[in-house]
Amino acid sequence: MDASQSHVAIAKPLNMAQFTAGSIIQVEVNASGQQNFTSTELWINGVLEGDQAAPAGGLSALSISFSWVPPKAGNHALIARAINKGNITTVSEAVFVFVTPAPSRDQPDLEAGRASAVVLPPLRGTPINHLPRPAMFKPRQIHGRDP
Repeated sequence: MDASQSHVAIAKPLNMAQFTAGSIIQVEVNASGQQNFTSTELWINGVLEGDQAAPAGGLSALSISFSWVPPKAGNHALIARAINKGNITTVSEAVFVFVTPAPSRDQPDLEAGRASAVVLPPLRGTPINHLPRPAMFKPRQIHGRDP
């Protein structure tokens, strides 16, 4: 039995999806083949981030869901591998996700439906109650003309 008779794919997230750092990303992997699969692996940026054994005896078709929390912003490549009873590994095509920085705690969090207070530094200079009133200004000549 060769690997061409098996198929593995990442169903979610979609390729080129965008997420925020610290959010939970559900990664769904589907595998099918003529020989039962014994385990499925999730690789992110070349590092094994998760693995899940199939039930005893394996399954010829399986769906596995992994939860992954990206630790920082950046571009990430996700690859799934499924290993069958014959120890043949089938590898998915890569899915690329883009992770943006988490919102600053000083900025309003509009997506979550709530806003946080932003504390502004004190103003420096002349207090507003000591600014001259408009009536105190005297007109001046501009380019040699009288106002």
